[in-house]
Amino acid sequence: MKNIFFLSRLVITLLLLSIFVGGGMCLAAEQKKAPDFTLEQINGGTIRLSDLLKKGEAVLVFWATWCPHCRAEIPHIEKFYKENKEKVALLSINSGESKTKVLSFVQKKGISYPVALDPDSSVAKLYGVVGIPTIVAIDKNSNIIYMGHSMQEMETKIGKN
Repeated sequence: MKNIFFLSRLVITLLLLSIFVGGGMCLAAEQKKAPDFTLEQINGGTIRLSDLLKKGEAVLVFWATWCPHCRAEIPHIEKFYKENKEKVALLSINSGESKTKVLSFVQKKGISYPVALDPDSSVAKLYGVVGIPTIVAIDKNSNIIYMGHSMQEMETKIGKN
């Protein structure tokens, strides 16, 4: 009786595992399209994702001034921007903070890469951002090719398509 109970639980577990793994593989095989958006830039004007993609690939970085991990990524973002700005469009998107606060932070930290404002976090929600920093790499066809929390990890994905 014990063996039958154990075997039935094993079969159910394996069946559920195959459904989740199989479903995950199907989802991974499909590429998710990056939704277009328009945001205000801290230095004036607006920016659209579709305009960024005219250059080729794009990288979006969702962040906030209060986030220690976001601050720790700044040197990596700066380095990536300086080394790749001719071939990859980078846009840093501040989520949920005022223009005054973000502008002051950017000036204090000497950030040279483009920064846009998402004051109500609507673009972050559109992209399903649940933690920051979140880095999203997008190929020239608007496919999301990376979504995670590390610039260094993202760099292994960009330029491969």
